[in-house]
Amino acid sequence: RTKGVLTSREFQQLIDDLDVDVLLTVDAVFVNFTVEYFDSFIPMIQAAVTPYIRMYIPQRNTFLHTIQLTDSIVWDPGYSMSLKRLINESCTFTGETVTEHILPHWKSVERYYYCSGSVETRDGAVFLRENNLEETHRLWEQAYKKSKGKKRMRTAYNMAVCTEREGLYDQALKYLDEAISLANPSSVEHLQMTVYKTILEQSTENVTRLQLQMKAIQ
Repeated sequence: RTKGVLTSREFQQLIDDLDVDVLLTVDAVFVNFTVEYFDSFIPMIQAAVTPYIRMYIPQRNTFLHTIQLTDSIVWDPGYSMSLKRLINESCTFTGETVTEHILPHWKSVERYYYCSGSVETRDGAVFLRENNLEETHRLWEQAYKKSKGKKRMRTAYNMAVCTEREGLYDQALKYLDEAISLANPSSVEHLQMTVYKTILEQSTENVTRLQLQMKAIQ
């Protein structure tokens, strides 16, 4: 090997033996321990953990990508603290950090929505809480199509929330743009929707990136 890089024969053999589509290798983990002082007098042990991971797929003759991450973990030194414990917990922390960055995962987020203004809006909110997105979409779309003015702004916003939940990010952005255009620029609603748009754009970018990554290994 050269600097920890597997040869084509080595990683192809591992991929076949393990019957996997992607092979990840942790080639090195660097841990830098320091002592930091909280409030100038309380000592805390801090470790900067930097793993080096390489990704291999069968279609290539060498690794596809190198992942280098740096994160920190902090301990309150006590009587039970030991070098062995520091190393073990640093390794566990490394695994958790790497997994969060390289594997698709769900995150819980909060979304507000309007649940009054019409029967359809109210009933759609009930179905949303029951995770019945099909009925929510049907009812909120009815409310959206027949609304005007401020109600149009709020129903467009609700449709953005609903279509985001359905994974229809492009549609969600269109509905949200309409809602923002109808909101008073100096209102709290306009500010909240503008912040939501930034979050939604980032989500859209992340999904697009994930789809490209999945295509690369198919």
